[in-house]
Amino acid sequence: MVGVRWANIHSQNAKMQAEKTHIAKILDRIKTAYQLETDANVAKFLNIATSTLSSWKKRGRANYVRIFAKCEDLNLHWLITGEGMMKAGGDERVRTRRFGVPDDEEELLIEGEEMAIARIPMYLCPVPAGAPMPIEANDEEVGWIDIVGVFVPSLQSCFACRVTGDSMIGVGIDTGDIVVVDRTATPSVGKIIVIAINGELTMKRIERSGDQVFLFPENERYKPIPLLDSDHYIIFGVVVRAIKMF
Repeated sequence: MVGVRWANIHSQNAKMQAEKTHIAKILDRIKTAYQLETDANVAKFLNIATSTLSSWKKRGRANYVRIFAKCEDLNLHWLITGEGMMKAGGDERVRTRRFGVPDDEEELLIEGEEMAIARIPMYLCPVPAGAPMPIEANDEEVGWIDIVGVFVPSLQSCFACRVTGDSMIGVGIDTGDIVVVDRTATPSVGKIIVIAINGELTMKRIERSGDQVFLFPENERYKPIPLLDSDHYIIFGVVVRAIKMF
């Protein structure tokens, strides 16, 4: 039991250290982006007390809403992960015509080869690709939709729903499109998921820095959402395909 207790303490300490490092890296990137030399300069830039900044670094927690608002000219993906271009609008990710369809499967469509058709449930409640929206009380199956089986290998675990909003347009998912969601797929970093946070439904991409998980939009008009320990959330599944509606 003593060994287990020490292992737990070590795990908790490692998690706290990772969180502290994560906050420190974000603050260092702010220094780099705005040529700020000291923590006092950063605190002044964020319009907070130096003691508040010190508390953020000590606790490994920060007011991300304030940070994102003050750094709106930065690429927030770079600010959080250190990857990509520093300035907003400089990201080299290319919008895709149809999310999640590999080139070889596009060729199959063009060649017109015979493919299996499967039917999956279609849900009434639209998935907001924008600001999170309260889940409707009447969120239940209202019908079925036929899907080409070659696109989705595990159709028996999938459902479909319509998208509303424009926060995922960077990957070609537009309002009115239909997304296919796999309940059994692993929600890992880089995946787009359908998730309910504190009773509000949204669709975002998972990003992580240290032990802090963020839900990222694919539209610079929207800010990332930090997933906090105090949040109550349910992940309904991973988006595996988007069907473009014209």
